[in-house]
Amino acid sequence: MKKLLRGALAASLCGYICVNGLGCGGHDDDDHVHAPPSGADTVIYEGGATDEALGSIVGVTAKADDTRAAALLAPTDGAVVPREPAPTFSWSTGTASASPRPRSRAWSPFEAERSAHAHGVAVTGVAYYLVLSTPKTPKLVEVLTTAQSWQPDAATWAKITAEAAPVTATLITARLEENRLAADGGPFARTKALTFTVAP
Repeated sequence: MKKLLRGALAASLCGYICVNGLGCGGHDDDDHVHAPPSGADTVIYEGGATDEALGSIVGVTAKADDTRAAALLAPTDGAVVPREPAPTFSWSTGTASASPRPRSRAWSPFEAERSAHAHGVAVTGVAYYLVLSTPKTPKLVEVLTTAQSWQPDAATWAKITAEAAPVTATLITARLEENRLAADGGPFARTKALTFTVAP
């Protein structure tokens, strides 16, 4: 009798672990990006953006499309930006924001369990991936946000100004459905990146 009870308890515990995603060989959630790209831990996330959303964007080569990709409005190309205060980077939406969204999956009783794997609420909508680079540092600053502007904090701006070199700003636009690229959601990039310098 004791052996039967121990066996039932072990089976129940294994079931609990599998359902709650704490571990169980062979179980994998196809809707979850488990391995964010290298360096994702240094990316600045704003507007509810997640590392799972980042993994969906950087894993695909962006298509050059000046209509669908958002355009940087500030700073302007070739601008000399004052050292103080830190500037606000802002951009248009691009027509990717007007793309029809694909039909959502039907709700299932396991939906709550799926969301427990994500690092935050899954992103549905348009996300913007801003990369600032210099000849010396290809990915000086990376920002993923759902907003249409971003202002670096003091530490990040100091990191940028310390480069003492022209800074190239590349903005990638993508439409996501629960952290995954939506149908015809890009990612999209402008055909020409913007470059600015910081005043001495």
